[in-house]
Amino acid sequence: MKRITFNLQLIVMIAFMLLGYTSWCQQGTWDQQNDFVGTARYYAMSFSIEDKGYVGGGNVNSGYTKDFWEYDPVNDTWTQKADMGGSPRFSGIAFSIGDKGYAGLGSLNGSSPSGDFWEYDPATNDWTQKAVFPGVGRISSVAFSIDTKGYVGTGSETSGIGNETKEFWEYDPVTNSWTQMQDFGGDVRDRAVGFSIEGKGYIGTGYHFTGSSPVSYSDFWEYDPVNDTWSQKADFEGVSRSNSIGFSINGRGYIGLGYNGSEVVTDMWQYDPAQDDWFQMAYFEGEGRFASTAFCLNDAAYVGLGYYVEPPSGVIELNDIWVYENEFLALNEAALNDLVSVYPNPVYGIAHVTSADYKILNVEVFDLTGKQVMQVSTNRIDLSGFASGVYLLKVLTDEGLATKKIVKR
Repeated sequence: MKRITFNLQLIVMIAFMLLGYTSWCQQGTWDQQNDFVGTARYYAMSFSIEDKGYVGGGNVNSGYTKDFWEYDPVNDTWTQKADMGGSPRFSGIAFSIGDKGYAGLGSLNGSSPSGDFWEYDPATNDWTQKAVFPGVGRISSVAFSIDTKGYVGTGSETSGIGNETKEFWEYDPVTNSWTQMQDFGGDVRDRAVGFSIEGKGYIGTGYHFTGSSPVSYSDFWEYDPVNDTWSQKADFEGVSRSNSIGFSINGRGYIGLGYNGSEVVTDMWQYDPAQDDWFQMAYFEGEGRFASTAFCLNDAAYVGLGYYVEPPSGVIELNDIWVYENEFLALNEAALNDLVSVYPNPVYGIAHVTSADYKILNVEVFDLTGKQVMQVSTNRIDLSGFASGVYLLKVLTDEGLATKKIVKR
């Protein structure tokens, strides 16, 4: 088992002394776990219940499967459980509510969508069929849970071109019923990502076919289940993409990996709902991929499976699993961000980074591709010669790291 970890503060000191303060700013750690012991696959479904993760279904060797596996993070082991209910499928949806898991929809034959829906009870290791999803089934939809309800939205009504939807539905396990809610606020799409944070749902990225060409999205939306309303938030700041992974830990959301229209990508971005802002995090350490799966346990995210295309071999299916943790950021950056200021912002030329509480040691400037474009050991940054747009600042203080944004006019 390959393990990749680092002590962030030690990296900061080493990078400052030996590398001229370059790569330390990327936040979080990726640690490879034992491989998934089922067959390598993509477009699988996953959820977590209490302290265990679950993965099942997906594309396997150009076919479809319904095998189902439980992951124990304490022992880093996989155990096969009862097969998922219904027929083998891929590109379905999954979420958990309380001590039960739910999965269904997706494609059973590579084209027609399914609407069957199943509940998993880990105490009895049984699947029970629940109310069928209303109307036409869905492929490549988004699903998440908020409190005691599940939510399913977007996706395609067939695997053909131009059949995406923006419908949004709520599932109540108490009444075993579906209720149509306000349509998703953005354009129709499929292969988007979604997650929930503290009573709100979020959907972003994905794509929609216009003619014969897919259009990828970077817009990002928040759903309020109390008022059944959608609000557009700050656009996702990575390149627009589809087939990504999304999850939330420590009160923040994450989107990464996927396909940007020409290649697979490995970047990872964090969304802070309190600031309505995005911050680039540590790049994924494994092979670039899309159609992966993710589930969260104990403030950590487990990401893996998926595929990439390697000519002339074709589709390369993956079975590696990685855990992502970001404890330093959760404990320190939020407080530091509030105590570091940048002015003027927006700026036409020179801006200053200040703090009444901490000493500014270094400021590093990145463009939205993640490329470093400036590094200074003062609190003064001169953007006069830079193109208009948004830039990310990584500010090293005597108490730790802060992340800020600046707009160049």
